[in-house]
Amino acid sequence: MKGMNNIDKSVRWGDYFRIGEFNVIGKGVKIGSRVTLHDHIVIEDNVTIGSDCEILPFVYLRTGAVINNGIKLDPYTVVEVDVEDQDTESTVIESAEEL
Repeated sequence: MKGMNNIDKSVRWGDYFRIGEFNVIGKGVKIGSRVTLHDHIVIEDNVTIGSDCEILPFVYLRTGAVINNGIKLDPYTVVEVDVEDQDTESTVIESAEEL
């Protein structure tokens, strides 16, 4: 039996995406074109994923995270809001070297 996904109805999808099984995607998420989401990914509310991205298994994207175009996130990566200054700015990943 295929696994289920829990995807909020407000999610906005680009063209030509692929999604695995057992994923959770929250409210207000924007996912670009040609994005691959593997299995067991958690994406909290108001996350933006650019186009041409690949998110490998067990990635956790916290509320407000922004993933720019062309990024591949390795398994078990956690991207969270910048709390260094106790503000609400998002953590923006612009290149794989930043991980």
